[in-house]
Amino acid sequence: MAYASPVMAAAEIERTTEPAAHVEPVGPSEIAERLGIALTTAQAWGQREVLPPLRWRVSGVPVWNWPDVAAWAVETGRLDPASVDPAPEARSEVTVELVGTNEIAARLGITRNAVIRRVERGQMPPPRWRVSGRPVWLREDMVDLAPRRYPQGRSRQVRPPDAGGTG
Repeated sequence: MAYASPVMAAAEIERTTEPAAHVEPVGPSEIAERLGIALTTAQAWGQREVLPPLRWRVSGVPVWNWPDVAAWAVETGRLDPASVDPAPEARSEVTVELVGTNEIAARLGITRNAVIRRVERGQMPPPRWRVSGRPVWLREDMVDLAPRRYPQGRSRQVRPPDAGGTG
């Protein structure tokens, strides 16, 4: 499906420079599961800045890149080095920007539920990841989405309340 090509404003998204081929976003839920700790512990570590610095904030959820967390966990003795994939080869770094339903909805002028409905109908690409249960996309997957537009000089038609109804 072809879309117009507006670009999302930088204020709507978080950015990081990261090897594009090795992005594995995780939130507190995934960190807790992978390290075998309670969710509240992972959340507390994030709030107290015990974890490595955040890479993104998507729809209000703090998001880290798993390789950063895994390296920190090995370094601090919280994860067995044998359970971690070896460091990826050096790759050219590019800016990776993640967006969630909040950012997409704001850009398109629709609700978060409307974003989800569009994904379910195949009108938008499916999310690449789920972080703490929330869908997350690469910004580059969403740049071709156009905001909702109405005919010039007209706004969305809203039906007036039923004047003669019971009610």
